Amino acid sequence: MSASSARGVKITRVQQRLLRTKTGTQMRLLVTVRDRRARAIRSATISIGPVAHVTSTITPLRLGSSNRSGQATFVLPLTKSMPSKRLRLQLVARTPTAQVRILTSILVPKLRPSSQTRLALAAH
Repeated sequence: MSASSARGVKITRVQQRLLRTKTGTQMRLLVTVRDRRARAIRSATISIGPVAHVTSTITPLRLGSSNRSGQATFVLPLTKSMPSKRLRLQLVARTPTAQVRILTSILVPKLRPSSQTRLALAAH
């Protein structure tokens, strides 16, 4: 359903996936939005931004639009100190008639060891 005919808006799921798993330089976030009747909302504006007064957050604000299955994808850069730490985010979803804002935290997964490291650990 389009954003203009949606009744209410709800952020139903936030999924994450580490990209370039050996170097851990990026993380993909998949945000799903639905209306009160649990139908996917197309063309809703979704933003991911920093949380005030928190050190482990992102900058700057990122904007996206949901596809026909109600999902928007964001790619966030990661620094070397972020793996195995919590990342605090503010998610906002807007339609012409409704808006919702949530604060969430995402655990950045640890880096996968390289193949040489795995072989060395297996030898011991």
